[in-house]
Amino acid sequence: MDWLDGVEDTSTVEIPRDPLSRVIGQDHAVELAKMAARQRRHLLLVGPPGIGKSMIA
Repeated sequence: MDWLDGVEDTSTVEIPRDPLSRVIGQDHAVELAKMAARQRRHLLLVGPPGIGKSMIA
């Protein structure tokens, strides 16, 4: 597999310890989730499959 020469594996990728820091492209939803958690409130996540609802939950 010559086309993989020079490609690093994923062991060099730094993973954030905070799970919500791993969510990409849903900044507003992450802020709402953090606010709801601080206030000990519930949050209903609605949307099509694949947009990160389970990851934010």
